[in-house]
Amino acid sequence: MDKDLIAADMPELMEQLAYLDAQGTPTTVPLLVMDTMLRGLQAIFDEKLEGHYYTVRQVGDDFVVTDFMKQEVGTITNAQFNFVTAFETQGPFLWDMLEREAIKILGR
Repeated sequence: MDKDLIAADMPELMEQLAYLDAQGTPTTVPLLVMDTMLRGLQAIFDEKLEGHYYTVRQVGDDFVVTDFMKQEVGTITNAQFNFVTAFETQGPFLWDMLEREAIKILGR
């Protein structure tokens, strides 16, 4: 198990949680979900831009995207639903939605 795995759904996330606990790195499901989403969003932007030109960071329950000049270019918010709950119940759908949001920010 790779600690940097980006889980696609709850079963994968629970495997990662068990691995981290066994390695002495205790965490909670909500924290691991948000960390997974942060790393996943960064991977989506890196793939779409064919390199690391935008940076995604978590601010509260939102994800703020900045360009290489550290100018904010967009925010992905959880105004319509809770990210953790959505990941727990509909992980693959959430990833599709996040990719669509990334594409909107990129203007593609």
